[in-house]
Amino acid sequence: MKNDYGGTVKSAVYSSIMATGHEQRFEFHGAIGDEPLDLPDGDYLLEVSVADTVYGSDPSHRKTAVFPFAVDRTPPVLNLNGDSTVTIVEGESFTDPGATATDNRDGDLTGGIVTTGTVDPKVPGTYELKYKVQDSVGNAAEAVRTVVVNARPAAPPDNPEPDPAPSEDSPIDPVSPGIGAPSGNNRLASLKLLDGMLEVALTPPFSPSTPAYTADSGSRRLTIVARPEHAAATVTVNGRSLPAEGLPVSLEVGDNEVAVTVRAENGDERTYTLTIRRSEPVCPFEDIHGHWAEENICAAFALGLVQGDSATRFVPDRAVTLLEMAVMLARLVGADDEAPLPFADASDIPAWAEETIGAAAAAGIVEGYPDGTFRPHRFVTREEVAAMLVGAARAAMAEGELPDERQTAGAAGRFADAPAISEWALGDVSIAAVQGWMEGREGGRFEPLANATRAEAATTILRLWKALHP
Repeated sequence: MKNDYGGTVKSAVYSSIMATGHEQRFEFHGAIGDEPLDLPDGDYLLEVSVADTVYGSDPSHRKTAVFPFAVDRTPPVLNLNGDSTVTIVEGESFTDPGATATDNRDGDLTGGIVTTGTVDPKVPGTYELKYKVQDSVGNAAEAVRTVVVNARPAAPPDNPEPDPAPSEDSPIDPVSPGIGAPSGNNRLASLKLLDGMLEVALTPPFSPSTPAYTADSGSRRLTIVARPEHAAATVTVNGRSLPAEGLPVSLEVGDNEVAVTVRAENGDERTYTLTIRRSEPVCPFEDIHGHWAEENICAAFALGLVQGDSATRFVPDRAVTLLEMAVMLARLVGADDEAPLPFADASDIPAWAEETIGAAAAAGIVEGYPDGTFRPHRFVTREEVAAMLVGAARAAMAEGELPDERQTAGAAGRFADAPAISEWALGDVSIAAVQGWMEGREGGRFEPLANATRAEAATTILRLWKALHP
Protein backbone atom coordinates (compact mmCIF):
# COMPACT_ATOMS: atom_id res chain seq x y z
CA MET A 1 0.00 0.00 0.00
CA LYS A 2 1.30 3.47 -0.90
CA ASN A 3 0.67 6.59 1.08
CA ASP A 4 0.14 10.06 -0.42
CA TYR A 5 3.86 10.76 -0.32
CA GLY A 6 4.95 7.68 -2.21
CA GLY A 7 6.19 5.76 0.84
CA THR A 8 5.41 2.11 1.43
CA VAL A 9 3.49 1.27 4.60
CA LYS A 10 4.97 -1.90 6.09
CA SER A 11 3.46 -1.87 9.57
CA ALA A 12 -0.07 -1.85 10.98
CA VAL A 13 -2.91 -0.38 8.96
CA TYR A 14 -6.28 0.20 10.61
CA SER A 15 -9.28 1.52 8.74
CA SER A 16 -13.02 1.89 8.97
CA ILE A 17 -15.87 2.92 6.72
CA MET A 18 -18.58 5.01 8.37
CA ALA A 19 -21.99 5.57 6.80
CA THR A 20 -22.81 9.27 7.04
CA GLY A 21 -25.88 9.80 9.20
CA HIS A 22 -26.24 6.09 10.07
CA GLU A 23 -25.08 3.87 12.91
CA GLN A 24 -23.00 1.68 10.64
CA ARG A 25 -19.27 0.94 10.76
CA PHE A 26 -17.14 -1.61 8.94
CA GLU A 27 -13.76 -2.32 10.51
CA PHE A 28 -10.59 -3.58 8.81
CA HIS A 29 -7.23 -4.70 10.10
CA GLY A 30 -4.35 -5.23 7.73
CA ALA A 31 -4.67 -4.96 3.94
CA ILE A 32 -7.68 -3.19 2.50
CA GLY A 33 -9.50 -4.49 -0.53
CA ASP A 34 -8.88 -8.26 -0.23
CA GLU A 35 -12.60 -8.88 0.00
CA PRO A 36 -15.25 -6.67 -1.69
CA LEU A 37 -17.82 -5.02 0.54
CA ASP A 38 -21.48 -4.96 -0.44
CA LEU A 39 -22.42 -1.55 0.96
CA PRO A 40 -25.94 -0.12 0.72
CA ASP A 41 -26.46 3.15 -1.12
CA GLY A 42 -25.35 6.15 0.92
CA ASP A 43 -22.54 8.53 1.83
CA TYR A 44 -19.50 7.11 3.59
CA LEU A 45 -16.23 8.20 5.15
CA LEU A 46 -13.21 5.95 4.76
CA GLU A 47 -10.92 6.55 7.73
CA VAL A 48 -7.43 5.12 7.38
CA SER A 49 -4.93 5.11 10.23
CA VAL A 50 -1.29 4.12 9.82
CA ALA A 51 1.09 3.42 12.71
CA ASP A 52 4.66 2.17 12.89
CA THR A 53 5.84 -0.67 15.12
CA VAL A 54 6.68 1.63 18.05
CA TYR A 55 3.27 3.32 18.05
CA GLY A 56 2.36 2.66 21.64
CA SER A 57 0.58 5.72 23.01
CA ASP A 58 2.66 8.27 21.11
CA PRO A 59 0.32 10.01 18.59
CA SER A 60 3.31 11.26 16.59
CA HIS A 61 3.73 7.69 15.32
CA ARG A 62 0.18 7.48 14.02
CA LYS A 63 -1.34 9.22 10.98
CA THR A 64 -5.02 9.29 10.10
CA ALA A 65 -6.76 10.42 6.91
CA VAL A 66 -10.46 10.57 6.07
CA PHE A 67 -11.75 10.09 2.52
CA PRO A 68 -15.42 10.72 1.69
CA PHE A 69 -17.10 8.58 -0.96
CA ALA A 70 -20.56 7.49 -1.99
CA VAL A 71 -22.27 4.27 -3.07
CA ASP A 72 -24.98 4.85 -5.67
CA ARG A 73 -26.89 2.13 -7.52
CA THR A 74 -30.09 4.12 -8.05
CA PRO A 75 -30.74 4.95 -11.73
CA PRO A 76 -31.94 8.40 -12.80
CA VAL A 77 -35.64 9.12 -13.31
CA LEU A 78 -36.36 9.76 -17.00
CA ASN A 79 -39.73 11.31 -17.91
CA LEU A 80 -41.05 12.01 -21.40
CA ASN A 81 -42.46 15.46 -22.11
CA GLY A 82 -45.93 14.93 -23.49
CA ASP A 83 -47.43 11.63 -24.64
CA SER A 84 -45.44 8.43 -25.16
CA THR A 85 -47.34 7.89 -28.42
CA VAL A 86 -47.79 10.76 -30.88
CA THR A 87 -49.89 10.56 -34.04
CA ILE A 88 -49.56 12.99 -36.95
CA VAL A 89 -50.75 13.10 -40.56
CA GLU A 90 -48.34 12.73 -43.45
CA GLY A 91 -46.81 16.12 -44.31
CA GLU A 92 -47.44 17.72 -40.91
CA SER A 93 -44.46 19.08 -39.01
CA PHE A 94 -43.16 17.18 -36.00
CA THR A 95 -40.99 18.54 -33.22
CA ASP A 96 -39.65 16.16 -30.60
CA PRO A 97 -41.09 17.25 -27.21
CA GLY A 98 -37.98 15.83 -25.53
CA ALA A 99 -37.67 14.51 -22.00
CA THR A 100 -36.41 15.45 -18.55
CA ALA A 101 -34.14 13.51 -16.23
CA THR A 102 -33.25 13.84 -12.56
CA ASP A 103 -31.00 11.84 -10.29
CA ASN A 104 -31.06 11.44 -6.53
CA ARG A 105 -27.42 12.60 -6.38
CA ASP A 106 -26.52 14.38 -9.60
CA GLY A 107 -29.69 16.47 -9.74
CA ASP A 108 -30.91 17.65 -13.14
CA LEU A 109 -29.52 15.42 -15.91
CA THR A 110 -31.79 16.70 -18.70
CA GLY A 111 -28.83 18.14 -20.59
CA GLY A 112 -27.21 14.69 -20.66
CA ILE A 113 -30.08 12.84 -22.35
CA VAL A 114 -29.03 11.10 -25.59
CA THR A 115 -31.81 10.69 -28.17
CA THR A 116 -31.60 8.21 -31.03
CA GLY A 117 -33.99 7.59 -33.89
CA THR A 118 -35.57 9.83 -36.52
CA VAL A 119 -39.06 10.68 -37.72
CA ASP A 120 -39.83 11.46 -41.38
CA PRO A 121 -43.20 13.22 -41.43
CA LYS A 122 -43.36 12.83 -45.22
CA VAL A 123 -43.31 9.02 -45.09
CA PRO A 124 -46.21 7.17 -43.39
CA GLY A 125 -45.11 4.60 -40.84
CA THR A 126 -44.32 3.96 -37.17
CA TYR A 127 -41.15 5.43 -35.73
CA GLU A 128 -39.40 5.13 -32.38
CA LEU A 129 -37.38 7.76 -30.54
CA LYS A 130 -35.22 6.30 -27.79
CA TYR A 131 -33.97 8.39 -24.88
CA LYS A 132 -31.14 7.34 -22.60
CA VAL A 133 -29.36 9.06 -19.74
CA GLN A 134 -26.64 8.03 -17.29
CA ASP A 135 -25.64 9.47 -13.95
CA SER A 136 -22.04 10.19 -13.00
CA VAL A 137 -21.39 6.58 -11.92
CA GLY A 138 -23.02 4.90 -14.91
CA ASN A 139 -26.52 4.08 -13.65
CA ALA A 140 -28.76 4.33 -16.71
CA ALA A 141 -32.42 4.95 -17.51
CA GLU A 142 -34.20 4.61 -20.85
CA ALA A 143 -37.57 5.60 -22.37
CA VAL A 144 -39.18 5.23 -25.79
CA ARG A 145 -41.64 7.46 -27.66
CA THR A 146 -43.63 6.05 -30.58
CA VAL A 147 -44.51 8.42 -33.43
CA VAL A 148 -47.16 7.25 -35.88
CA VAL A 149 -47.31 9.04 -39.24
CA ASN A 150 -50.67 8.30 -40.87
CA ALA A 151 -51.11 8.56 -44.63
CA ARG A 152 -52.88 11.69 -45.78
CA PRO A 153 -56.46 10.97 -46.92
CA ALA A 154 -56.96 10.64 -50.67
CA ALA A 155 -57.56 13.86 -52.61
CA PRO A 156 -61.19 14.67 -53.49
CA PRO A 157 -62.44 14.00 -57.06
CA ASP A 158 -61.67 16.44 -59.85
CA ASN A 159 -65.14 17.99 -59.87
CA PRO A 160 -66.50 17.77 -56.35
CA GLU A 161 -69.64 19.49 -55.29
CA PRO A 162 -68.58 22.94 -54.08
CA ASP A 163 -68.88 23.61 -50.38
CA PRO A 164 -71.35 26.27 -49.42
CA ALA A 165 -69.77 29.68 -49.01
CA PRO A 166 -68.92 30.38 -45.36
CA SER A 167 -71.07 32.88 -43.55
CA GLU A 168 -69.58 35.83 -41.74
CA ASP A 169 -69.96 33.89 -38.48
CA SER A 170 -68.17 30.77 -39.72
CA PRO A 171 -64.94 30.19 -37.75
CA ILE A 172 -61.67 30.05 -39.63
CA ASP A 173 -59.03 27.70 -38.28
CA PRO A 174 -55.83 29.78 -37.85
CA VAL A 175 -53.76 26.63 -37.37
CA SER A 176 -54.38 25.34 -40.90
CA PRO A 177 -53.19 27.94 -43.44
CA GLY A 178 -53.23 27.43 -47.18
CA ILE A 179 -50.31 25.80 -48.90
CA GLY A 180 -47.30 28.12 -48.85
CA ALA A 181 -48.93 30.58 -46.44
CA PRO A 182 -47.27 31.45 -43.11
CA SER A 183 -48.44 29.23 -40.27
CA GLY A 184 -51.14 30.52 -37.96
CA ASN A 185 -50.32 28.01 -35.22
CA ASN A 186 -50.07 30.07 -32.02
CA ARG A 187 -50.52 27.28 -29.49
CA LEU A 188 -48.12 25.99 -26.86
CA ALA A 189 -46.96 22.37 -26.90
CA SER A 190 -45.89 22.51 -23.23
CA LEU A 191 -45.97 24.89 -20.28
CA LYS A 192 -44.15 24.27 -17.01
CA LEU A 193 -43.60 26.17 -13.78
CA LEU A 194 -40.38 25.19 -12.00
CA ASP A 195 -39.22 25.82 -8.43
CA GLY A 196 -35.55 25.00 -8.92
CA MET A 197 -35.70 21.43 -10.21
CA LEU A 198 -39.20 20.78 -8.83
CA GLU A 199 -42.25 21.21 -11.06
CA VAL A 200 -45.12 23.24 -9.59
CA ALA A 201 -48.56 21.81 -10.38
CA LEU A 202 -50.83 23.79 -12.69
CA THR A 203 -54.61 23.80 -12.25
CA PRO A 204 -56.04 22.54 -14.53
CA PRO A 205 -53.23 20.39 -15.99
CA PHE A 206 -51.78 21.95 -19.13
CA SER A 207 -53.57 21.52 -22.44
CA PRO A 208 -52.76 23.55 -25.60
CA SER A 209 -56.41 24.61 -25.85
CA THR A 210 -56.78 25.78 -22.23
CA PRO A 211 -55.89 29.48 -21.84
CA ALA A 212 -55.92 30.08 -18.04
CA TYR A 213 -54.21 28.36 -15.10
CA THR A 214 -53.61 28.82 -11.39
CA ALA A 215 -50.72 27.63 -9.20
CA ASP A 216 -49.66 27.91 -5.57
CA SER A 217 -46.13 28.35 -4.25
CA GLY A 218 -44.28 29.63 -1.22
CA SER A 219 -41.18 30.60 -3.21
CA ARG A 220 -40.07 34.11 -4.08
CA ARG A 221 -39.00 33.16 -7.59
CA LEU A 222 -40.15 30.56 -10.10
CA THR A 223 -39.04 29.74 -13.64
CA ILE A 224 -41.45 29.51 -16.58
CA VAL A 225 -40.54 27.05 -19.32
CA ALA A 226 -42.71 26.84 -22.45
CA ARG A 227 -42.41 25.50 -26.00
CA PRO A 228 -44.62 26.41 -28.98
CA GLU A 229 -46.14 23.76 -31.21
CA HIS A 230 -44.79 25.41 -34.37
CA ALA A 231 -41.06 26.00 -34.69
CA ALA A 232 -41.56 29.43 -36.31
CA ALA A 233 -43.73 30.75 -33.44
CA THR A 234 -42.20 32.92 -30.70
CA VAL A 235 -43.05 33.10 -27.00
CA THR A 236 -42.87 36.00 -24.55
CA VAL A 237 -43.52 36.16 -20.80
CA ASN A 238 -44.92 39.49 -19.65
CA GLY A 239 -43.46 40.99 -22.80
CA ARG A 240 -39.98 39.48 -22.37
CA SER A 241 -38.60 36.97 -24.85
CA LEU A 242 -38.62 33.43 -23.45
CA PRO A 243 -35.29 31.58 -23.87
CA ALA A 244 -35.22 27.81 -24.25
CA GLU A 245 -34.01 27.27 -20.67
CA GLY A 246 -36.90 29.29 -19.23
CA LEU A 247 -37.39 32.73 -17.69
CA PRO A 248 -37.38 33.44 -13.92
CA VAL A 249 -40.20 35.57 -12.52
CA SER A 250 -40.22 37.18 -9.07
CA LEU A 251 -43.33 36.77 -6.93
CA GLU A 252 -44.91 38.94 -4.27
CA VAL A 253 -47.06 37.54 -1.48
CA GLY A 254 -50.58 37.14 -2.90
CA ASP A 255 -51.73 36.73 -6.50
CA ASN A 256 -49.24 37.30 -9.32
CA GLU A 257 -50.50 37.51 -12.92
CA VAL A 258 -48.21 36.21 -15.66
CA ALA A 259 -49.03 36.41 -19.37
CA VAL A 260 -47.42 33.88 -21.72
CA THR A 261 -48.02 35.05 -25.30
CA VAL A 262 -47.44 32.95 -28.43
CA ARG A 263 -47.03 34.83 -31.71
CA ALA A 264 -47.59 32.68 -34.79
CA GLU A 265 -45.56 32.93 -37.98
CA ASN A 266 -48.36 34.96 -39.57
CA GLY A 267 -48.54 37.38 -36.62
CA ASP A 268 -51.62 35.97 -34.88
CA GLU A 269 -51.26 35.89 -31.09
CA ARG A 270 -52.67 33.73 -28.33
CA THR A 271 -52.16 34.46 -24.61
CA TYR A 272 -52.09 31.93 -21.78
CA THR A 273 -52.49 33.42 -18.31
CA LEU A 274 -51.01 32.11 -15.06
CA THR A 275 -52.30 33.28 -11.70
CA ILE A 276 -49.60 32.28 -9.22
CA ARG A 277 -50.52 32.68 -5.59
CA ARG A 278 -47.52 33.04 -3.32
CA SER A 279 -48.43 32.19 0.25
CA GLU A 280 -46.53 32.85 3.43
CA PRO A 281 -44.32 29.74 3.52
CA VAL A 282 -44.88 26.97 6.04
CA CYS A 283 -42.38 24.22 6.72
CA PRO A 284 -43.56 21.24 4.65
CA PHE A 285 -40.73 18.77 5.27
CA GLU A 286 -41.84 15.53 6.88
CA ASP A 287 -38.34 14.09 7.36
CA ILE A 288 -36.90 16.71 9.74
CA HIS A 289 -39.20 16.31 12.75
CA GLY A 290 -36.98 15.96 15.81
CA HIS A 291 -33.81 16.61 13.82
CA TRP A 292 -31.25 18.85 15.53
CA ALA A 293 -31.51 21.35 12.64
CA GLU A 294 -35.31 21.32 12.26
CA GLU A 295 -35.78 24.91 13.47
CA ASN A 296 -32.92 26.24 11.34
CA ILE A 297 -34.11 24.43 8.21
CA CYS A 298 -37.65 25.77 8.59
CA ALA A 299 -36.39 29.33 9.21
CA ALA A 300 -34.09 29.18 6.16
CA PHE A 301 -36.94 27.80 4.04
CA ALA A 302 -39.27 30.59 5.17
CA LEU A 303 -36.67 33.12 4.02
CA GLY A 304 -36.44 31.47 0.62
CA LEU A 305 -32.81 30.45 1.18
CA VAL A 306 -33.19 26.67 0.89
CA GLN A 307 -35.40 24.21 -0.95
CA GLY A 308 -36.37 20.62 -0.34
CA ASP A 309 -35.24 17.57 -2.25
CA SER A 310 -38.96 17.19 -3.03
CA ALA A 311 -42.13 18.96 -1.95
CA THR A 312 -42.18 17.16 1.42
CA ARG A 313 -38.60 15.93 1.99
CA PHE A 314 -35.48 17.92 2.85
CA VAL A 315 -33.10 14.94 3.32
CA PRO A 316 -31.13 16.78 6.03
CA ASP A 317 -28.30 14.25 6.38
CA ARG A 318 -27.53 13.93 2.68
CA ALA A 319 -24.29 15.53 1.58
CA VAL A 320 -24.73 18.93 -0.07
CA THR A 321 -23.44 19.49 -3.61
CA LEU A 322 -21.43 22.44 -4.84
CA LEU A 323 -24.35 23.45 -7.07
CA GLU A 324 -26.80 23.46 -4.15
CA MET A 325 -24.47 25.41 -1.86
CA ALA A 326 -23.67 28.02 -4.52
CA VAL A 327 -27.34 28.58 -5.38
CA MET A 328 -28.28 28.97 -1.71
CA LEU A 329 -25.51 31.51 -1.07
CA ALA A 330 -26.34 33.43 -4.25
CA ARG A 331 -29.94 33.73 -3.03
CA LEU A 332 -28.68 34.86 0.36
CA VAL A 333 -26.61 37.78 -0.91
CA GLY A 334 -28.94 38.62 -3.81
CA ALA A 335 -26.34 37.91 -6.49
CA ASP A 336 -28.25 38.39 -9.74
CA ASP A 337 -25.84 40.18 -12.09
CA GLU A 338 -25.89 38.69 -15.56
CA ALA A 339 -22.49 37.13 -16.13
CA PRO A 340 -21.15 34.40 -18.42
CA LEU A 341 -20.24 31.04 -16.93
CA PRO A 342 -16.44 30.98 -16.69
CA PHE A 343 -16.12 27.22 -16.19
CA ALA A 344 -14.82 24.62 -18.62
CA ASP A 345 -17.66 22.23 -17.66
CA ALA A 346 -20.44 24.83 -17.96
CA SER A 347 -22.50 22.31 -19.94
CA ASP A 348 -22.82 20.21 -16.75
CA ILE A 349 -24.65 23.03 -14.97
CA PRO A 350 -28.46 22.68 -15.27
CA ALA A 351 -30.11 25.35 -17.40
CA TRP A 352 -32.25 26.59 -14.49
CA ALA A 353 -29.10 27.36 -12.45
CA GLU A 354 -26.86 28.87 -15.15
CA GLU A 355 -27.78 32.48 -14.43
CA THR A 356 -27.42 32.03 -10.66
CA ILE A 357 -24.06 30.27 -10.87
CA GLY A 358 -22.75 32.93 -13.27
CA ALA A 359 -23.77 35.62 -10.77
CA ALA A 360 -22.22 33.65 -7.88
CA ALA A 361 -18.93 33.40 -9.76
CA ALA A 362 -18.97 37.12 -10.57
CA ALA A 363 -19.59 37.90 -6.88
CA GLY A 364 -16.66 35.77 -5.74
CA ILE A 365 -18.78 33.16 -3.97
CA VAL A 366 -17.37 30.36 -6.13
CA GLU A 367 -14.10 30.21 -8.02
CA GLY A 368 -13.98 26.69 -9.43
CA TYR A 369 -11.05 24.30 -9.42
CA PRO A 370 -7.50 24.83 -10.74
CA ASP A 371 -8.34 23.00 -13.98
CA GLY A 372 -11.08 25.53 -14.72
CA THR A 373 -14.00 23.24 -13.88
CA PHE A 374 -16.91 23.86 -11.52
CA ARG A 375 -17.96 20.22 -10.86
CA PRO A 376 -21.53 21.14 -9.88
CA HIS A 377 -22.55 17.71 -8.61
CA ARG A 378 -19.48 17.14 -6.43
CA PHE A 379 -20.11 16.99 -2.69
CA VAL A 380 -18.69 19.95 -0.76
CA THR A 381 -16.32 19.45 2.16
CA ARG A 382 -16.69 21.40 5.38
CA GLU A 383 -13.58 23.47 4.74
CA GLU A 384 -14.93 24.35 1.28
CA VAL A 385 -18.19 25.48 2.89
CA ALA A 386 -16.17 27.80 5.15
CA ALA A 387 -14.47 29.33 2.11
CA MET A 388 -17.80 29.83 0.31
CA LEU A 389 -19.38 31.44 3.38
CA VAL A 390 -16.52 33.92 3.68
CA GLY A 391 -16.69 34.64 -0.07
CA ALA A 392 -20.42 35.36 0.20
CA ALA A 393 -19.89 37.56 3.26
CA ARG A 394 -17.22 39.61 1.45
CA ALA A 395 -19.64 40.09 -1.46
CA ALA A 396 -22.41 41.34 0.85
CA MET A 397 -20.54 43.28 3.57
CA ALA A 398 -18.92 46.70 3.39
CA GLU A 399 -15.14 46.81 3.25
CA GLY A 400 -13.65 46.41 6.73
CA GLU A 401 -16.87 45.01 8.21
CA LEU A 402 -15.61 41.43 8.03
CA PRO A 403 -12.51 40.67 10.14
CA ASP A 404 -9.52 39.64 8.06
CA GLU A 405 -7.28 36.63 8.53
CA ARG A 406 -4.81 38.59 10.66
CA GLN A 407 -7.52 39.43 13.17
CA THR A 408 -8.71 35.83 13.38
CA ALA A 409 -5.31 34.12 13.05
CA GLY A 410 -5.10 30.89 15.02
CA ALA A 411 -8.86 30.61 15.67
CA ALA A 412 -8.95 27.32 13.80
CA GLY A 413 -6.58 25.94 16.41
CA ARG A 414 -9.52 25.51 18.77
CA PHE A 415 -10.49 22.34 16.91
CA ALA A 416 -8.96 19.05 18.01
CA ASP A 417 -8.06 18.13 14.42
CA ALA A 418 -6.76 21.56 13.38
CA PRO A 419 -3.63 20.03 11.71
CA ALA A 420 -5.96 18.28 9.24
CA ILE A 421 -7.31 21.59 7.89
CA SER A 422 -5.80 22.40 4.51
CA GLU A 423 -3.43 25.35 4.57
CA TRP A 424 -5.42 27.24 1.92
CA ALA A 425 -8.58 26.98 4.07
CA LEU A 426 -7.13 27.92 7.49
CA GLY A 427 -7.97 31.61 7.19
CA ASP A 428 -11.57 30.98 6.04
CA VAL A 429 -12.19 28.34 8.73
CA SER A 430 -10.85 30.77 11.35
CA ILE A 431 -13.15 33.59 10.17
CA ALA A 432 -16.19 31.28 9.98
CA ALA A 433 -15.47 30.01 13.50
CA VAL A 434 -14.93 33.47 15.03
CA GLN A 435 -18.12 34.77 13.42
CA GLY A 436 -20.07 31.80 14.78
CA TRP A 437 -21.18 30.58 11.34
CA MET A 438 -19.57 27.15 11.74
CA GLU A 439 -18.93 24.94 14.75
CA GLY A 440 -17.10 21.69 15.32
CA ARG A 441 -18.60 18.25 15.30
CA GLU A 442 -18.44 15.61 18.02
CA GLY A 443 -15.31 15.66 20.11
CA GLY A 444 -14.43 19.23 19.15
CA ARG A 445 -13.28 18.11 15.70
CA PHE A 446 -13.86 20.29 12.64
CA GLU A 447 -13.53 17.36 10.19
CA PRO A 448 -12.46 19.61 7.30
CA LEU A 449 -12.45 16.91 4.62
CA ALA A 450 -15.81 15.41 5.55
CA ASN A 451 -18.79 16.21 3.37
CA ALA A 452 -21.06 18.94 4.72
CA THR A 453 -24.69 17.86 5.09
CA ARG A 454 -27.74 19.73 3.85
CA ALA A 455 -28.71 20.38 7.48
CA GLU A 456 -25.31 21.94 8.19
CA ALA A 457 -25.57 24.01 4.99
CA ALA A 458 -28.99 25.37 5.97
CA THR A 459 -27.74 26.19 9.47
CA THR A 460 -24.61 28.02 8.35
CA ILE A 461 -26.50 29.97 5.70
CA LEU A 462 -29.14 31.02 8.24
CA ARG A 463 -26.41 32.22 10.62
CA LEU A 464 -24.79 34.26 7.86
CA TRP A 465 -28.18 35.74 6.95
CA LYS A 466 -28.66 36.84 10.57
CA ALA A 467 -25.23 38.47 10.51
CA LEU A 468 -26.20 40.41 7.40
CA HIS A 469 -29.62 41.38 8.82
CA PRO A 470 -29.00 42.16 12.51
